Amino acid sequence: MMTDGGLSVMSEATVFTGKLTHAEKNLSKMGQKRKDDFDKLKYQVEELKEELTEVKKKYKAAVARRDTLEGQVKSIKTDLGMKMRTLLDKTENDDKLIQMLKQEITRLESTKGVKSNLGTENKSEAAAEIHRLKRDCANLKN
Repeated sequence: MMTDGGLSVMSEATVFTGKLTHAEKNLSKMGQKRKDDFDKLKYQVEELKEELTEVKKKYKAAVARRDTLEGQVKSIKTDLGMKMRTLLDKTENDDKLIQMLKQEITRLESTKGVKSNLGTENKSEAAAEIHRLKRDCANLKN
């Protein structure tokens, strides 16, 4: 063995005698520790890969659920809009029909000289009902 600055260094010509020097033991320990650390890191990488795969799977499922719900909301909005339009159209048609019937009653009363037998009570109830329906329609629009 040769010494180099206080450290013992083995030359290539040295024959292994079966005894390990202090430096060789340290190298062996460091090599084993490095191997153990590498194995731990390899295990952690595998765990993280599995976790990433699960997170990706959950993300895809969440995106699919979101897309489905967005489609359902869009469909419901469209359906509700169509129903509202139908209801408003019917309300307008009913108002027109009521107006036409009132004009017909007025025309008949003036041509025949006979007053309608609709009581003022019924007229006020009908007017109240019309007012209530218009208010409900306005609330539905908002």
